[in-house]
Amino acid sequence: MDSLYGNNAELNRKMNALVTEFKKETNTRFTSKYEAFILDRDTSYRTVACLALGVSLLTIVFYAIIHRDINRKYRYQKELETSDRKNRELLQSKKDMMLAIAHDLRSPLTTITGSADLLPGEKDGRRKAKYVENIRHTSEYILSLVDTLMDFYLLDTGQAQSYERIFHLESLFKETVDNYAPLAQRKRLLLSSGFSGTDVVVCGDKSHLQQIVNNLLSNALKFTKEGSVRLEAEYRNGELHLCVRDTGTGMDEKDAERIFTAFERLENARGVSGFGLGLAICSRQVSRMGSSIRVESRKGQGSEFIVLLLLPPADGKSPLDTEKLSQHLHMEGTRVLVLDDDLRQLGIVKEMLLRHAMNLQKKEE
Repeated sequence: MDSLYGNNAELNRKMNALVTEFKKETNTRFTSKYEAFILDRDTSYRTVACLALGVSLLTIVFYAIIHRDINRKYRYQKELETSDRKNRELLQSKKDMMLAIAHDLRSPLTTITGSADLLPGEKDGRRKAKYVENIRHTSEYILSLVDTLMDFYLLDTGQAQSYERIFHLESLFKETVDNYAPLAQRKRLLLSSGFSGTDVVVCGDKSHLQQIVNNLLSNALKFTKEGSVRLEAEYRNGELHLCVRDTGTGMDEKDAERIFTAFERLENARGVSGFGLGLAICSRQVSRMGSSIRVESRKGQGSEFIVLLLLPPADGKSPLDTEKLSQHLHMEGTRVLVLDDDLRQLGIVKEMLLRHAMNLQKKEE
């Protein structure tokens, strides 16, 4: 009985040990599987997070690329539209230029040919003189148009050259105003001037300054039907302030932004002669001189062009009077060689030089 009891106890002990070992093994396996599950889960989370982050980054990159391409396409499209608009404007400007040139040259050429046709058969001396004067005056007008085109071309291509001279400032202004006085009288306009501090000798490009004043006065007289045109000039501390004021048609802000554009003709310019280059030439000349020009105008109330030019004083120097110098030049007996491929031009130059008793040698190319 004791033996049986002992065996039963031993068996129970072994069974308990076996159950305990089984539980421990089971717990160990469960713990290992759980830890492996947790590890796999964390790895999956990290993988998914990395994938999500990568997708997000790729989305951002793709968006940036697409957005950049769209912006680039839009920018190129705008540039293309701008270029196309400028090309159309340039083409229209060239058409307008050709039309203006053809129109402004056709009328005076018709006057020349008509006067030339009438001249040979005319016996009345006064009428002959009138026809000759028509030819001379119209030829000078055509020459001024061609000179305007050449001046604009040289300025537009950067080939214009400056020649500094010493000259008396106020004399230039008075001479220019006197030249336009007959035109003002014919149009019954009051042409006046006012100067302050201009009784000085300065150093600068006299021809360019004179052309600026000429263009401004000519433009003011063209577009003023009644009233007055006034030139004001003030010189101080090496700065010349010019102002040309008129009581003409005036313009609005939109037109005021266009008037310095080459070959630009506003509505009020219909029937007015010229290419529409005067103010464009003024603007380019003023820019080349490192100065500024602006316009203040109101529709129907006239315009005011204001120019600021830098002109240094010619300290102690006196201007060279070329007119007095030319009066003392004697050309008799001077030998002149003329080269030209135009026989008519050679003949005209020959007659002009022979009138001054020069010895002429012609060379036809």
